[in-house]
Amino acid sequence: METIPNVIKQVISNNKIKEQAINSVDASRHIFSSSGPNYGNALFGEFKMYEFSLPGYSKEIEEYCHTTYFITEVENPVIFIAPEGEALERTSEISPVLKNMIKANPLILSNKEPDFECGDWIEIPYYGSEENSVVPFGVVSPIFAYWIAKEKGLNVNTFRGGVDQEKYVEGSYYTIRKSKVKENY
Repeated sequence: METIPNVIKQVISNNKIKEQAINSVDASRHIFSSSGPNYGNALFGEFKMYEFSLPGYSKEIEEYCHTTYFITEVENPVIFIAPEGEALERTSEISPVLKNMIKANPLILSNKEPDFECGDWIEIPYYGSEENSVVPFGVVSPIFAYWIAKEKGLNVNTFRGGVDQEKYVEGSYYTIRKSKVKENY
């Protein structure tokens, strides 16, 4: 746990995240995938894309092979959050298929350099328990979404990137803040 703040600083300062995001700005889909404790980070990647009104997708690695794989297209980035262990092992089977057969762009986030074909690799220099890897691995998705939004000319400091912001904020007032259902919880 004590090493995590330093790891996060290293991840935040890694320009490769920005480069990969900008290189994928025109992709029709951005897909985030992981398993175990980091599956939440795949969901987080999808949700950060939504915050800028951009399409994002997430699937647990095994479910990806049975579902989202079939909508993965040429040059779509598939961001695998794969710390060393089972997630990286499963990614090693999927990534070459995506790269060579579909011509997608598998991007591997890992603490171990892949020894298999992929689009690229971003090192996440965290070597502790998988449970604690959630924090340092979770930093990448919001940075990735931020740079895509910024490159698309969206306002990265505003809800939905500034796209139709007012009606969504007003609508959320009624669907969230004025909900009678929440009173019963």
